[in-house]
Amino acid sequence: MGDFSAINTALTGLLAHRRALEVISHNIANAQTEGFTRRRAELRPIGAAPAASVWATSDSSRIAGVEVSGVTRMREELLDQQVRREMGADANAARTRDILSSIEQLMPEPSDDGIAAKLASFWGAWDDAAALPNDIPTRQALLQNADNLATTFNRLAASMTGLRSQLGATLSTTVAQVNADAARIAELNAAIAAATVASGDAADLQDQRDLLVDRLVRNTGATTRPAESGTVDVFLGGSTLVRGARAEALEVVTGGPLDPPLDSMGLNRMELRWKLDGYPVASLGGDGAALLSGINEVVPDYLHGLDSIAATVVGQVNAAHLGGHGLDLVNDVNLNFFDPAGVTASGIKLSADVAGQPSRVALASGSGGELDATLAHQIAAFGDSGTGPDALHRSFVSKLAIDVSVATNRADVQSKITQRSTSEREAAVGVSLDEELTNMIATQHAFEASSRVLTAVDEMLDVLINRTGTVGR
Repeated sequence: MGDFSAINTALTGLLAHRRALEVISHNIANAQTEGFTRRRAELRPIGAAPAASVWATSDSSRIAGVEVSGVTRMREELLDQQVRREMGADANAARTRDILSSIEQLMPEPSDDGIAAKLASFWGAWDDAAALPNDIPTRQALLQNADNLATTFNRLAASMTGLRSQLGATLSTTVAQVNADAARIAELNAAIAAATVASGDAADLQDQRDLLVDRLVRNTGATTRPAESGTVDVFLGGSTLVRGARAEALEVVTGGPLDPPLDSMGLNRMELRWKLDGYPVASLGGDGAALLSGINEVVPDYLHGLDSIAATVVGQVNAAHLGGHGLDLVNDVNLNFFDPAGVTASGIKLSADVAGQPSRVALASGSGGELDATLAHQIAAFGDSGTGPDALHRSFVSKLAIDVSVATNRADVQSKITQRSTSEREAAVGVSLDEELTNMIATQHAFEASSRVLTAVDEMLDVLINRTGTVGR
């Protein structure tokens, strides 16, 4: 050790382990930071250069120290892809469950305020009127029950239409968030590429970007692909949402009518399109796909089912009522009980023929006298008919209950799968305080050992410089 290269060896050890300790402390400080990926300082030996000489040869046994070759960001692409795929499916399943649950909450059955109770009261009022056909208060009660039934249909239709509007507003907010996230990812890609080219540390920027990518995937079901210089490209249905430092934008547009058989409802479909060229977004997933499905399919489908029940009530009651007569056997004939134009849940109402005119309600058949109640019994029996409104309503409620149950189970299962995948990724990329403390102790000991080597060399130099040649003076 004539050239005391051990000094340099010890010094590189001090510098390298100090840098490793800085990385460990950064990990510990960000143990609870959302989206943080742990780092690891990579150490490598430094080979000593041979002394200048004509006959010099390389001596690999000589050790010249250690250096930090780089700081590795402990991220695994396969885990990211798996977690993001499950995130998109989880967001889709959760939103679908929430939409169906909202519809179910609008129609609590059994309930005193539900359609089933109002139908039962309506049919019962016909039976009551049949018992007292010439009693005006009983006829008024019948009209009141009919009005209550119509009002319940109106309220439910308005609530479902309102739910659809809320979903449209949520979709617009989601798309605005997607556009903002895509633009920010493109900005971070540019900063990451610049830092990587300059041999800088882009790990924190990559953490910020990956956190945004996760949210983007939940909202759209997008896919990702690593690109050069540490950047990432984002694709939506095969089209590029983010490529390098460039991001495309999406927009929500109102299109044509809904698909059959919902096209007769007068509702316009909503679509997600590329803002650049107006083409529809293909293979949309995640929360956005569930919102679009709720707007264009789920809510309209149940509103259509509610319309069918209302139309059956109007059609069956009016068909029978037209064949009977009220208390005036001459003038109270050929009357509609419900407005024939109101054959939807939102439009059902009493006709002008009988509204506020209980004496005109037809309880008797065409050939019956003033006290005949044949027609009233016939209409009351619609409640027990296998093709009547009650049967349709029971089928409607059963379908909703099954759909909610299936959606809830699917969301629960998907949530567990997503949690498991997320936990696996967290175990690989997250900070374990126990592991970091162990690494910190090992690094501290290595630093102290390098310091001890430097002290030993210093003592040797002291002996060489201050004590050699002093004997005999």
